[in-house]
Amino acid sequence: MASYTATFHTGKHIWSSTTGLDAGGAAFVVAGGADGRITCFFPRKHPTASVAPVGSPNAFILNNVLDQLQLLGSEGHLDTSANVPMEMDSRAKDSLDQVPNGPYDVEGKSSSVSVIASRKKTKLDAFKQYGFVAPNHIIAVTERGHILRASQTLHSPVQWKSVAQVPCVQSFARIVTSQEAAITFISATDGGLYSYSHKSEALQIITTSFPRIAGLFCQAVNILDTKGTKVRTLQLILTTLNSSSFHHGILPLDPPRQDNLDRPISYGEMKLPSQFVVTSVLVLEDAPLLLVGSRAGALAVFSHRQGDEIESTPSDPREAWKVFLKLHDRDAVTSILCLGDNPTVHDRGLTYILTTGRDGTYAVHELSWADDLEIMELKTVHRSSPPLGPMIEGCYYNTEGELILYGFRGQQFVTWNESRQSEIMSVACGGAHRIWDYCPPSQGNETASFVWSQASQMRLYSQKGGSHQILQKGGHGREIKTIAISPLELDISGVPSQLIATGSEDTTIRLFTYRPDGDQLVEPVFHCHGVLTKHTTGIQHLQWSPCGTYLFSSGGYEEFFVWRIRQVPGFGVGFVCEGVCPVESKAPDLRITAFDVMVVDGEKDDDQGLFLISMAFSDASLRTYLYNASPTHFQYLWTDFTPLKCCPTQVHHHITSTDINLITAGTNGHVTICNLTPILRESSIITENNRLRSSHQIAPDIVSSSPPTKVSFHHHRIHQNAIKSLTTAPLTRQTLLIATGGDDNALGLTLVTFPPTSSDDSDSRSIAPEISTLLLPSAHASAITALAFLPSSQEPSSLPSLSPPITDPKPPSNKELTSLRLLSTGNDQVLHTWRITINLAAPSPPRILKTNPPEESRNQMENVQIRREDSSPTPVAVADVADMAVLGAVRGSVRRGGDDRGTDDDEHGLRREGKENGLRVVICGVGVEVFRV
Repeated sequence: MASYTATFHTGKHIWSSTTGLDAGGAAFVVAGGADGRITCFFPRKHPTASVAPVGSPNAFILNNVLDQLQLLGSEGHLDTSANVPMEMDSRAKDSLDQVPNGPYDVEGKSSSVSVIASRKKTKLDAFKQYGFVAPNHIIAVTERGHILRASQTLHSPVQWKSVAQVPCVQSFARIVTSQEAAITFISATDGGLYSYSHKSEALQIITTSFPRIAGLFCQAVNILDTKGTKVRTLQLILTTLNSSSFHHGILPLDPPRQDNLDRPISYGEMKLPSQFVVTSVLVLEDAPLLLVGSRAGALAVFSHRQGDEIESTPSDPREAWKVFLKLHDRDAVTSILCLGDNPTVHDRGLTYILTTGRDGTYAVHELSWADDLEIMELKTVHRSSPPLGPMIEGCYYNTEGELILYGFRGQQFVTWNESRQSEIMSVACGGAHRIWDYCPPSQGNETASFVWSQASQMRLYSQKGGSHQILQKGGHGREIKTIAISPLELDISGVPSQLIATGSEDTTIRLFTYRPDGDQLVEPVFHCHGVLTKHTTGIQHLQWSPCGTYLFSSGGYEEFFVWRIRQVPGFGVGFVCEGVCPVESKAPDLRITAFDVMVVDGEKDDDQGLFLISMAFSDASLRTYLYNASPTHFQYLWTDFTPLKCCPTQVHHHITSTDINLITAGTNGHVTICNLTPILRESSIITENNRLRSSHQIAPDIVSSSPPTKVSFHHHRIHQNAIKSLTTAPLTRQTLLIATGGDDNALGLTLVTFPPTSSDDSDSRSIAPEISTLLLPSAHASAITALAFLPSSQEPSSLPSLSPPITDPKPPSNKELTSLRLLSTGNDQVLHTWRITINLAAPSPPRILKTNPPEESRNQMENVQIRREDSSPTPVAVADVADMAVLGAVRGSVRRGGDDRGTDDDEHGLRREGKENGLRVVICGVGVEVFRV
């Protein structure tokens, strides 16, 4: 019984499905998954058997083909005039009728493949090599030297033609094609090189001067001629057995001719590095560089010939200018692609290249060089592991500018749209270890074709369009646990956008941008720009660096990664994991439940960042590290267990004029504050003007033992049980407002006043801060799981709001009266908007953290008032709300030292978007929803 398995969704579950018939009577299946994606699939338009039996519509037996062309048993050069359509005889038709389900094209008809039953018993020949010389035209070379051409179009049988039989083209033949030039190059056992022109249908020998050829590569590029003008050429790369060099040939293509093979080809020799086996080649246009990838994951850079050198044949082999190792670990570099139409900038010597490898990843690299090529650097700016691996064999950009990858996943050949994160084609071929070739769709040809050898047969599959239709785009395959929005705007496709990072229980991190669909603000549109897949457990927390160029993530098994995010010209959003926090535990089974990141030396460049990172672990421990972005390393500073032995759920840094404090919340309902200043001073980190500064270069060695300095903890109980959410708002340099949401359905507002200290006053740091709390019981009908303060704005927005306009009878008129807006939501799936007013001059008896205050006094705080702005709660469609973030608040111009802020910045260093866009709040859980505020 035939079966077919399709992977059109991500995650664990497909929750719903239905079937139907279209107008033509073809059956289709519509499915909706946990990832929110809805797909439509036509089963009878795709292959249904993992191994098709002999006589099925996609199998060709070579002896049958040769018999039809009357070539069995012939020797020597054959008549090339045979052009016989392959028609099925009665036995082939009978065998075809017995196949219940076969591959179909997108129109619902049988694939354009024919079968010829064997009529003679003779020694079997075998297909050796395939190549698409043109769309729907295949050149096939056999073990006995037959060179055949198969022409295929949809809804018609395949036509075969014998090109020639060359005795020396057997057993060890290699083949490469150029569809632009319509030329096929075929190597012979004796070292000869033949070429076949599809336009003139002529086969001729080019040279016999090489040893046995091991590899062939060709590429059509523009280079400079003797007059300095661009000419179109075909670059041919040949490698030979047991040789430490390769040959580089140039065939001019301008002006176009009926047959370009009558033009001379000039060759130059290049010396390969030791044990370098060529697997891929790229000739850069407008730059004299030739890039060669190896089987061991290396990339060698040569200078290729231009100008006067085109017509000459150099006598001395050229050596590589630079060799870069482990681009794909030690696996083969299968393809190299140059990004952008004109990626090379001559005054900078800079270009971006994309490489694919058999390690299951593709990567984008920034290649820069000096004019004399003496200084050359390669920096990886993007690396991703798409779900089509582990063998990615090639890539290209389609006519819509989308990145398409193709390779092998298990027993299937798969093409994958990386831009849309969806599968295009999947063919059960038996795996990667076989002879195959792939012809992607092109301008004027919407059909993709895949040819391969299986069970001594040549198999051919063609498909027009994708394997399925996406009716609704999706996202994560499981619930989203955390969200973080970059404070930096990137110019993506000409539209300034903030990146939204979401982390899910499906172990992936996705990068989105939000764009309203035209003028329709009702339907939000999320565009996915990448999937980060290094974590092995569910994501616990995400946070962006203040500069917006680094993303920090944590999960289970003590996984903590640092991602470098940047915009790559000609590609889009690039990301690469630059830092991995070392594991301190002998048995790393702990979750990093929360962390907070603060920048040190904010005036440094993005690539030279220094960050203070504090983490909370599920065993009630806290750790603090320094992370240096260049060179990438973690410096261990401090660890301790929370005295109350509860699992921390939230971690926040707060910096005053002279001190840095760590604020944590846990499952016991307490907020704990400790002063980290003595710890940081031992590592030469000081507090200056509400900023962290490093007094000398941080040592790259990781400290293995904890510093002897102890810190004092101050506790304050707010909730009856676990604190599920926490956010802070600095009011002055010494005053902080903490908003907490608990599992007891209560909303807590805690005002913390830190004691003033001098830079060298160590005794005053043990004094507890003044703390007072206002608690609102039953603020929600269930646990409050997400809180967010809205950035202040100098003028109200003209857009529709979640709540009625603010009508304060006495708006804030001085710095002592502060007004804030707070959003809260939780498991009751409603969103509340709160107005908080703080009078910093009003007398309020502080509560020192010595004992828990009585219940009746915790609801009274004269200097803090709160009221709900919305007359009725706003319903939230997202179930199991886990996190919330504000979209539209972007960081202003980069500040260099001091405490100067631009005119567009508010007291938190943020600026409000213009009236046209406004602010939005993004709520995540089982799905994502966006509200305007």
